[in-house]
Amino acid sequence: MVLKEKKHLTLEGEDQDHLVSIINSSLRVANMHHFFSWSQGAIQFLLPHEILVCGVATEAGLPMRFMRFSSSRYFDETRFSEVCEPGEGLLPRMILHSNKTGHACMLGTGAPQRYFDEALLPLLERSELRSAAADGQRGLNGQLKSYFCFSRVEIPLGARVEYLLQLLVPFLHTTLSRVISNEEPDVGTDGVQNVPSVTAREVQVLHHIKLGKTNQQIAEELALSPLTVKNHVQRILRKLNASNRGHAVALAINFGVLKAQ
Repeated sequence: MVLKEKKHLTLEGEDQDHLVSIINSSLRVANMHHFFSWSQGAIQFLLPHEILVCGVATEAGLPMRFMRFSSSRYFDETRFSEVCEPGEGLLPRMILHSNKTGHACMLGTGAPQRYFDEALLPLLERSELRSAAADGQRGLNGQLKSYFCFSRVEIPLGARVEYLLQLLVPFLHTTLSRVISNEEPDVGTDGVQNVPSVTAREVQVLHHIKLGKTNQQIAEELALSPLTVKNHVQRILRKLNASNRGHAVALAINFGVLKAQ
């Protein structure tokens, strides 16, 4: 009988560069806006997704505090609250699954059976998440002290996604912990925090600003009115806390929203 050697996954080529970029840019993440830009920028090149829900246990014995970082208008406040509902929501149930199995939880088309519990599938269908791939950082007692759920994932679910989660989760945990420590946000009594975000359209506008285009030229490229582009630019400046268009581009590159080249 010949035993097959277990295949160990590795990153190669561009993916190695993407991971280095993620790590380097994480050091410049200081607040929730930066964290969103980082998750929707640098991390997208390695694990493309539309929605990221993060859970952090700030005190032992208390439910996790949840935050969402989303470019999808379909995953609204109501859906977010439902998936984070203590005890019966999808996220707490996924956390229980990961605590029990000791590995990632994945739900959606093509997810191997070992990554999920059949009872979670109806919750996924009602959530607008479509797919979910999640894992977290464990404490000395082996229990999860943070949890990161990537949804509407754009690559096949399975061993490679689990490997990517193993690579990313330690940096996600460290970065989000630093942000929470910096901001000390008031999340209210329900433990749910909604984070404003740079939208996918605003990222497109930023890309054209980086190319040196005027509002009129951007409007023509994106089939928008110049006034709409102007409003997008104003929102971008406000969200990134930028003083001008060039400053906004520099910040976006630093946070991984835009590539330097």
